[in-house]
Amino acid sequence: MPVSRIFGEKEFWGLSFYINEYCLDPRPETETLIEAILKATPNKKTPLNIVDFGTGSGCILISLLHEFPNARGIGVDISPDALEVAHHNAQALDVINRVTFVCSDWGKALPQENQFDIIVSNPPYIESDVILTLDKEVSHFDPSLALDGGKKGLNTYEILIPQIKFFLKQGGKAFFEIGKGQEADILRLVEKTHATLRALHPDLAGIVRGVEISCGDK
Repeated sequence: MPVSRIFGEKEFWGLSFYINEYCLDPRPETETLIEAILKATPNKKTPLNIVDFGTGSGCILISLLHEFPNARGIGVDISPDALEVAHHNAQALDVINRVTFVCSDWGKALPQENQFDIIVSNPPYIESDVILTLDKEVSHFDPSLALDGGKKGLNTYEILIPQIKFFLKQGGKAFFEIGKGQEADILRLVEKTHATLRALHPDLAGIVRGVEISCGDK
């Protein structure tokens, strides 16, 4: 059992997050998304509207709200139990007045009104038949709902990438974490939906973990 699971606590982006069996254990490579968004939005006073699909513990969204004090966010998850964890963390880390949590199967419960400056997500992207071969600290303790990306690991991207155009404001961008070696598949999905792959963002090990996408000319 990972130490974070024993103590029910994990540090992410310098903040301490409560975690339990209903959410993914936050990992350092996911901080690549925070770094990418900060690079794309250097003015921290910008009043952003952010949506985090598959928010889990809320670590990505809450970290962004700490970096952007004028931002507001929506955390979306299909798991009510995970949303309870995110709500707890938002209260404990003093951003609860700037965040709303929505129980939804990705974007189904949200109005498609081009309302967000930033879409961010660390979706499930592990191939279904690979999950049981992962280290036990992952395969035995992270919820399969947060890991299983289907046969090719692309199921969620096939849902979210075509929806970008409905949720992004003019000039907005989407940032997704991806698995090792998935760049070509993601590029294919982006081109298929007439979006634009703006940048690839590697983690500290040089592995591409983040993709930055805009919609058409946005």
